[in-house]
Amino acid sequence: MMKKNLVFLLMAFLTLNFVACSDDDDDDNDPVTIEGRGFNIDQTFNVTNKDNTAEVIVNIATEKGIENLIVKIESPVLTEDVLNAVNLPKEFDLANPASEELAQTLIGFGLLSKDKKIKGSTETTFDVSQFMPLLGGFENPGPHKFILTVKDSAGNNLSKTLTVYFPNLKK
Repeated sequence: MMKKNLVFLLMAFLTLNFVACSDDDDDDNDPVTIEGRGFNIDQTFNVTNKDNTAEVIVNIATEKGIENLIVKIESPVLTEDVLNAVNLPKEFDLANPASEELAQTLIGFGLLSKDKKIKGSTETTFDVSQFMPLLGGFENPGPHKFILTVKDSAGNNLSKTLTVYFPNLKK
């Protein structure tokens, strides 16, 4: 009886070790992820509220820490002239702002925080919710594109495009 219990215990232990050591779950883990919160970032995000408000937040994560988070803006209304008027270039790195002036502008727009550094962190968000009423106010449905490119400290990178469209606006 003792031998039978010992064999059973050994089999249970081996089974638990085999399951615990399995790396099948790791195959699906990407070193860099860019995902819409509550929406598919690979599809156009349609803003349909009459007041042009919407929660548009992108979750960004890396295993090795963010080295760069480059944002490139492509929009029929957010032209280089319009962006320059508010001290914002069409392309910038949120993890490494090119100047203190740009960093202050990004903080003012809520894209950066004084308290939280993006560079080196393993997760952050890109939240443009506050800009939806502004974009909708231009009376141009878009598309308004925010091309996000994330590079981690191991050299892994991923680009995704957040495309926002206002179908209720006239062209």
